[in-house]
Amino acid sequence: KHNLLSGGHLLMEEGLVGHVPLYGHFFRCVRRLDAPSIDCLTSLPPQVPWDIARLIGSAADLEGRTVTMCEVSDHGQRYRPQGDTRPVRIVTEDEIRGTCNRLIWGGINTLTSYYAFQDLTDEQLQRINAHVGRCQTMLRGGHQVTDIAVLYPIESIWPRFVPAYHGATDEPAARRVENIFDSVTSLLYAANRDFSYVDSQALREAKATDGALIRGDLRWRVLVLPDADTLPLEAWENVAAFWSQGGVVIAIGTQPANSEAEFPSPRVQAIARELFGAGDAPCLATNPAGGAGALLPTAMIGLVPRIIDSLLERDAVCADPKSPVKITRRRIDGHEVYFAINDSDAAWAGEIHFRGRGVNEQWDPATGAMTSLTDGARVAVSLGPYAAMLFRSATANIPKRLGSAVPLTLSMTCQPLPQTPRPAAGRGEFVQSELTGDDTSGWHAAATLTKGQVDTFLFLNFAFAEPLNLTACDGLTIDAWVPDGQRTGSELLVFLNAANGDRFLAGTGRYLNSPGSSRAYAMFSQFKPFGQTKGDLDLSQIASISVGWGGYMGTAGERIAFTVKPPHGFVCGAK
Repeated sequence: KHNLLSGGHLLMEEGLVGHVPLYGHFFRCVRRLDAPSIDCLTSLPPQVPWDIARLIGSAADLEGRTVTMCEVSDHGQRYRPQGDTRPVRIVTEDEIRGTCNRLIWGGINTLTSYYAFQDLTDEQLQRINAHVGRCQTMLRGGHQVTDIAVLYPIESIWPRFVPAYHGATDEPAARRVENIFDSVTSLLYAANRDFSYVDSQALREAKATDGALIRGDLRWRVLVLPDADTLPLEAWENVAAFWSQGGVVIAIGTQPANSEAEFPSPRVQAIARELFGAGDAPCLATNPAGGAGALLPTAMIGLVPRIIDSLLERDAVCADPKSPVKITRRRIDGHEVYFAINDSDAAWAGEIHFRGRGVNEQWDPATGAMTSLTDGARVAVSLGPYAAMLFRSATANIPKRLGSAVPLTLSMTCQPLPQTPRPAAGRGEFVQSELTGDDTSGWHAAATLTKGQVDTFLFLNFAFAEPLNLTACDGLTIDAWVPDGQRTGSELLVFLNAANGDRFLAGTGRYLNSPGSSRAYAMFSQFKPFGQTKGDLDLSQIASISVGWGGYMGTAGERIAFTVKPPHGFVCGAK
């Protein structure tokens, strides 16, 4: 009414299960803001939450909002509470630029700086501001263009949610939804497969036409359902119509089962059989219109980008499939605008291939220079560490649908890793532990907490004689057993410890209050730098693998036990 945007950033949005007690429905809250906003308290690019930025950008596009905002700073590198003796981590010009690039890639077009800018010269500050200003000016307005939509599965968490004393919930079923949601988006990002998030409202409002879900200017040809079994019936009916008209639906972990009123819903169960067939996962189903449905067990989540690649041409892609470059696209005032970021601290050079007629212009945010392109389908690009480039075209290029066939067979192969000596137990100051067992039956780690309400941890470290090359694997399998009656809802965690001392951490989706034996999976794309690690994960130099739990604030005398076998590598395949 008065041309004043309501903003203010939302808090603690990183964990999906936390959305239930804090917001009920985070996506719905974001939709109500005139200027959807978040904050980012780290300036180490590998830790920057591009996915939350994309959540904000997706909600803004659905509501037609032109301004999104993020408060950005190096707070996490500078703030030290009393007793924390770690030195302040001074971030570099490159790291600040890389942080901003990730947020802009996700859909943030206004950055409010709370940086200390310590040890940066005036020239460096001017370069950062010019880069950010040019990128955000070029990318503001319009809407994202992508063929892939990932469901925000909050309705599937609601029925599973039980409040916890610490954190949002200890309920394994609710946290599994979060784990699968995080995993599939990390996989798509790692594979440079751009996507947007949609909620159940978007699915209800979209129209299924010619193999696409269309809502206003937004159009999706692939829908990914991360452990989603509950949606309003109207949304499920639209998903079924989308599939019947040639759309692609990929479900991971579970299949449609419930509506907003029935648990289970016979109609929703019938839709599941229509989309995926009547068998157990993995299931594949097609229809004469070209529709494809794939139901994958959690273990095969790594196949999602490959299944999409088998069905849909990429919009823009680097010639080198292992390139660190991530590309997103927006349609603004009749032009297609591509934003390519080097998401690495090392320089990169190579070709970017654009579909159709390609692009006409290349814009360098470092210099402000625009270059007209004669061959816009194959563009040679050089990017410095955490640098970026923009491209424009007046022609809307539409990636081709690659036939109607999905892979006929899906497979997963486990590979034993070299044998290690007896694992070493690393434990917190207030943890007593006992280790028994062997590689065959598993190593049983029993812990007793000697003090309550302090941070406790226990990890078993499997150290290899020589650094391993795990580049041929998609991830690790972790066979674990947990006894009955444990209170802690801590997740079983995995560290990849590189030969140079870098450490990378990932969850497994296996929780220590869920008794019995099970196999858990840790995809390499899920691992994030831990502590002072700032480089990229080098899978060719893995010195050891640690499995255990941490960050638990328990009670004195509490016992926590688990049994784990040495990790294996695994490879997923689709033919």
